[in-house]
Amino acid sequence: MAYIDRMSTRRPILMIIDSGGYGGAQTAFLRLARYMCGYYRVTVAVMSDVGDGIFSELHSFDDFKLVSLTVLDDHRPGFVNKIARWSKMITTLRRLKRDNIASISFLSGPNLLNALSGRSETNIVSERGSKRFDTGMSSLARWLWTELIDRYIYRSSKFIVAASADLAAEIGDSNKLSSDKLVSIEGGVNSGKIIERYRENTGVDDESIVSAYFTICGIGRMHHQKGFDFLIDVFCEIRSIRPTVRLLLIGDGPMTESLKYQAAIKGLRIGTRIDFRRADVVFLGYQNNPLKFLKVCNLFALPSRYEGLPNALIEALVSDVPIVAADCPWGVRSVLSLADVDRTAPKLKYPVKLTYGTLLPAIDDANAFEVWQSAIEAHWEKVEEADFGKRRDSIRRFDIEATGPAWSQLIQTAANT
Repeated sequence: MAYIDRMSTRRPILMIIDSGGYGGAQTAFLRLARYMCGYYRVTVAVMSDVGDGIFSELHSFDDFKLVSLTVLDDHRPGFVNKIARWSKMITTLRRLKRDNIASISFLSGPNLLNALSGRSETNIVSERGSKRFDTGMSSLARWLWTELIDRYIYRSSKFIVAASADLAAEIGDSNKLSSDKLVSIEGGVNSGKIIERYRENTGVDDESIVSAYFTICGIGRMHHQKGFDFLIDVFCEIRSIRPTVRLLLIGDGPMTESLKYQAAIKGLRIGTRIDFRRADVVFLGYQNNPLKFLKVCNLFALPSRYEGLPNALIEALVSDVPIVAADCPWGVRSVLSLADVDRTAPKLKYPVKLTYGTLLPAIDDANAFEVWQSAIEAHWEKVEEADFGKRRDSIRRFDIEATGPAWSQLIQTAANT
């Protein structure tokens, strides 16, 4: 009876995401869904059944019985079928919205679906990354989204939640009429869980052998956005001078094979497990817990071309490893500093030492290669003195327990409109 009473007292909300696969946005979505289960009855609507990430994670929720799951898209091929699929998804969401006090969507496709399905007064859309600086978008696609589709989405929403304050400023610059709807909510991690994951055993066969090498680590999706092609080039130059340097890349994605080819044609030995005697570059692939491997590394590098708020960088703060990161749009300055610099600061003279790491130029800048090479070699020569305990504590400002109430306030405001 207590369970039934709890069900009846919690108000229902709808949360919309693109797929069940893993990614930074999907992970942030799951953390928010888990948090919301403590206060609401949550319906998760997934556009397509791709991967089992969301499904397996939802079943691990403490309040899983308060979550219902709907797969919206049956993936019939063909353009005509695509129109029919979207029509079906819109119809399904309209029905679901009648029973929910607010609807939250993450990413462009779900945001558009949220807008098209009506009830603008209770729609909350969330942007997780920059479109202005997305080098993977064609000029036409960027124009369509930023000048037409996004403006429609924002007009059809109660709130627009950006993953960082700088991303919110970018959106506001181009959407003056919707600027009063903009809110930045930075983060949503589980800081305690992150620390636990970092402390897990690595399972590396012989860490004493590994410690004989200076290891640079990159964590993220193998995608053009993440800049690992640039990092391999820089590493290759350093490797020619310092034979005991190694590169560890953790993650999977569409560029995995091309990155391996890039390394191979430069004469680098490729490995898929941590055996630095036999490999110069190790592609470890997707790991359920990449953080634990930072314990066998000497430097964490984030060479991203653009971000919203880089989760990998936030998580790296729990480690005892120095950090270097590209000054890309957006979020890096916020994670590594306590307002040391802001987005309106003039062009900086890199490297810039911030509170929790070193800021390096965006990787497509003219002199980026030389600055990155020099900065990495400087970490080789001298172990960075840092208060890692203070750095570890800093991630609590990104914790879901700190950011979740802001989401709840948006829901309450939308529901009471």
